[in-house]
Parts: sequence; C-alpha cells; structure tokens
Amino acid sequence: MLNEVLVVMITPFDLFGYGLYRYTFQMKCEEIPELKLDDGATRIFLNTRGEHPELLPSELIELLKYMQHSTDEVSGACGSKRIQEMHRRVCQIRASEKTEVKYMQTWEEKIQNEKAAEG
Repeated sequence: MLNEVLVVMITPFDLFGYGLYRYTFQMKCEEIPELKLDDGATRIFLNTRGEHPELLPSELIELLKYMQHSTDEVSGACGSKRIQEMHRRVCQIRASEKTEVKYMQTWEEKIQNEKAAEG
C-alpha cells in the first residue's frame, strides 16, 4: 500500500447534482467493481449548498455555511467555537493592510515563478 493521500475540494455548487454536502471517492476497477486500487488516495468533494445535513456532523455543515458566507452573522450563529475563532482570525487578516499587501506580493511572485518555469 502507498502513502495515504486525502484530496479535498470545496465548491459553492453541487458538482454531481445529487444534493449531498459530501461526495467521497476511492479508486476501483470499472470492470470488477469490488477490485479496489489500494493507492491510499481518497478524494472528497464538499458542496457548500448541500441539502442533507443529517448525513454529516453539524460542525462540518456550519463550516461549509461559513465558507459560503464568511460573515459575522453566519459565524455568530455557529455553535462551533473553532469556527468562531477562525472567523476572528479571518477578520484580523482582512483588517491588516500589511498582511493583504504581503499576500498579494507572494501571490504575484508565485504567478511569475510559474510563468518562468513554463517558458
């Protein structure tokens, strides 16, 4: 077995159209469905607009709602202290012009490095 890898993608829409908050995939053989490729990779797609909250822990539902609308109101409605703390830190970062400028500079440098590597 290879090292375990977890890939999580969070989308503000339902990528697969079944109304779920979470879709979990692992590799399997199309011809022999019970034959799984034990590559240690799991792919999870989270949908911020799911319709079945009873299928997931409430804290994950609150996190997805917060990711959809990162506002004081949504954060305040969360029972999770971790999400409220995350919101406090997000607000601090947003309020810090130095952090914003540093982030943008880092992002621009990353784009320039990627272009240089391509060309």
